[in-house]
Amino acid sequence: MEHFDVAHDESLKGGKKSRQYIAALLASLGCLCGGAVLGWTSPALPYLQGEDLNDSLTDDQGSWVGATAPLGALVGALPGGWLADTFGRKAMLLYLAVPYFVSWLMIVFADTSVIILCAARVLCGLSMGATTVITSLYNEEISEVEIRGAIGVYLDLMLSVGILWCYLVGAMVPYLWLAIASCGLPIVFFITFVWMPESPVYLLSRGKDEKAEKALKWLRGVSPDYDYDISYEISHMKNRLDEAVSIASMKKHGFWGDVRETLAKFSWTSPAAEASKIVFGLMLFQQMSGIDAVLFYTVEIFQGAGSSMSAYTCTIIVGVVQVLATGASSLLVELTGRRFLLMISEAAMALCLAILAIYFYFKDSGHDVSSIGWLPLASVTTFVVMFAVGLGPLPWFMMSEVVPTESRDWINAMAVCLNWTLVFTVTKVFSLMLNSMGNAGTFGFFCICCVVGLVFVAVVVPETKGKSLEEIQDDLVKKKGPRLSLTDELENGTKPLDQK
Repeated sequence: MEHFDVAHDESLKGGKKSRQYIAALLASLGCLCGGAVLGWTSPALPYLQGEDLNDSLTDDQGSWVGATAPLGALVGALPGGWLADTFGRKAMLLYLAVPYFVSWLMIVFADTSVIILCAARVLCGLSMGATTVITSLYNEEISEVEIRGAIGVYLDLMLSVGILWCYLVGAMVPYLWLAIASCGLPIVFFITFVWMPESPVYLLSRGKDEKAEKALKWLRGVSPDYDYDISYEISHMKNRLDEAVSIASMKKHGFWGDVRETLAKFSWTSPAAEASKIVFGLMLFQQMSGIDAVLFYTVEIFQGAGSSMSAYTCTIIVGVVQVLATGASSLLVELTGRRFLLMISEAAMALCLAILAIYFYFKDSGHDVSSIGWLPLASVTTFVVMFAVGLGPLPWFMMSEVVPTESRDWINAMAVCLNWTLVFTVTKVFSLMLNSMGNAGTFGFFCICCVVGLVFVAVVVPETKGKSLEEIQDDLVKKKGPRLSLTDELENGTKPLDQK
């Protein structure tokens, strides 16, 4: 799976942007379906574990129901790039609507069967993992560089909208009707996205030049009233495809064989090593902030906090604010830059978690905290807002910005794999942490993780705002030494471009 920077030249008039926004937004509706999968546990688990049920779930069973979706996503993400290259970005996203639909039907008929619920969650997780990979690829390939940051936020924005969907509907309708209503989400995604064009890059890779030009003209808004020459972009895409073919011709041992071969020649002073450190670190600290544990168990957190407002009302407020903040980040990311937003995000999240830890410490110690019953809502809301404007969306599209083309296949695959592994781990052990460490200890632990993450961003992560992929790679070259050519790292790992 290769990523391509859409050609950009300041001397050329850019295409219209509205259709790029529309296509990317509709493609990201698949991530809305994934967000509903993530948000479902918050209203569903209190019902499934309620005393009113004759066969209610235990805490351990509930944690497995919550964690199996990320486990499925971990598996689904790995072949996502191969599926996109084999069947096409658009076609594969449409195919993935089917397992989403089937999984919600399984939940409708599961009742309290742990086996069926977990199987359904694994199935929708498989679709969710592949969807996040392919959506990111599609959105990047159809967008011009000056709006790449804004469109890159759409994936996380739609995840947030999907989470809000479950918070809102789950508070208004019974458990069963939430699953029935959620069956409609993949249907809406399919019937809206089916009208959008395939990625021009994919079409060119299959020798369908005329269809690629037609798709690019539509995306750039070319019409009798608006003349825009797409030949430069088409030429640029073809050149990048030729580079990708050159790389592919050097790979003779399959995906894992190529990983082993590249690692054997891997130098810790290379730009690929620096990119790996950045990408893996961002994914690690994104999940070790505890965000998915908070979102999965929002209702239970507010119930335990004894908030002065209804737990379900607090949850809806958090979901609404998360969507608004993620939408705002699409504007902020091109105004303030990636690194600054990441640092502000980590610092503010650490502060919110510290406040939550202190609140629960006094509450669990028997102190009267009724006068500050608003504090948990304020802290969790601010925590989610600061995640949504920085640490949530930025690691996903910075992954496409900093990794060299010759190493992108396996580094990105490993980064996505790491992310979903951490989602599974954190959500699985969160309830166990609450039982063993208490609320104060659990939130204190995540606070420390955010502080360490802040130091990591300040020391390691570069600024990529307004830079093309080539410029970003040049910055990594200056930091870690001369850059290897597209084939040198695979061939002998020794000959830099700038040495004769």
